[in-house]
Amino acid sequence: MTVKHVRRAFSLIDLLVVIAIIGILIGLQLPAVSQAREAARRAQCLSNMKQVGIGLLQDTDREGRFPASGYFSSSTTEIYRNWVVSILSDIDRNDIGNAWTLDQPYNDTASSQNGALSQTSIGVLVCPSDISVVPGKGNLSFVVNGGFGWTHPVDCPISPHWVAPGKPTKTPFDFNGDGKTCGNTSDPAILAPDKAMYMWTGLFFVENWPYGTGTARHHTLAGVTDGTSSTILVTENVRVGYDPIWQTGWSDPWPPRQSFMLTGYVCKNSTCSPGNVDYSKANDHSNQPQSFESINASLDQPEGEAPWPSSYHNGGVNMFFCDGHAQFVKQTIAGPVYAALISPQGAKLSSSALVQPNPGGDF
Repeated sequence: MTVKHVRRAFSLIDLLVVIAIIGILIGLQLPAVSQAREAARRAQCLSNMKQVGIGLLQDTDREGRFPASGYFSSSTTEIYRNWVVSILSDIDRNDIGNAWTLDQPYNDTASSQNGALSQTSIGVLVCPSDISVVPGKGNLSFVVNGGFGWTHPVDCPISPHWVAPGKPTKTPFDFNGDGKTCGNTSDPAILAPDKAMYMWTGLFFVENWPYGTGTARHHTLAGVTDGTSSTILVTENVRVGYDPIWQTGWSDPWPPRQSFMLTGYVCKNSTCSPGNVDYSKANDHSNQPQSFESINASLDQPEGEAPWPSSYHNGGVNMFFCDGHAQFVKQTIAGPVYAALISPQGAKLSSSALVQPNPGGDF
């Protein structure tokens, strides 16, 4: 008697079960793959930032001072360039640096190559996680420490204030809380106290070009008296760089396009008098309007109009410090600590309402 062995074939149900199991396994792996890719992008972003930060420190060592964040004419409407041009040789782009014409505006095309050079893609200036970049254009993902704001238009400390959905307004800032803001005055007696405190709370400033005309304001590395390991030099901002509307690139000196700033809402009505200062607002994600200016809150704000740290990393941004170390800083960092990390000479504020805590080493 012959026994017949019947081979049982896969049924449709069996096939569906196998497909479902494979789908589940793939689904379980995708988040891990995605996280690994983002970790790699964040690491490369940190590496690029280190190269930019080291370039700034090398330029500072060579010149004996930090470069200006941006250069503007003291007598005309011409705007020249920002800090990136100062470090081109330090990030291995001597070809662009040698071709740049210093006495022509950053966007000039009639008398120089500056406009075209500014649109050159430079990989080290970009964070791989920055999805706002436009391939082949003058993208930028990193900005320098501008403190509380900038001086405009009569060497007057100005702080930007964002009220969605409009652009930031610019408000004269009364650092010493005496009730006198510069407004449209050029009176040295009114400007001097606020300008001194403005210096203590920021690291990079706009200056006039050529050298020797108008304002020359800068720090040296030795002038970072709060400690180089606890003073931010560079951070991420995905709202700067190439702007398809204005056709700007990495050399634009307009302050919101090359610096990051601390929200001016830490001082009520821009007046830093006793009882008016609240450093918890420096990084407050819960309450408007200061929440618009907290870390990573500006991802949907217009390009070139959001001078606050931002990245597409989950939970924070990369930062580079004056001692040469870089680290990932959580977006939930306490406001008072964050403010203290921005100020290079914050200890000088001890006799004012803007007195800052020692940030320590845990941030």
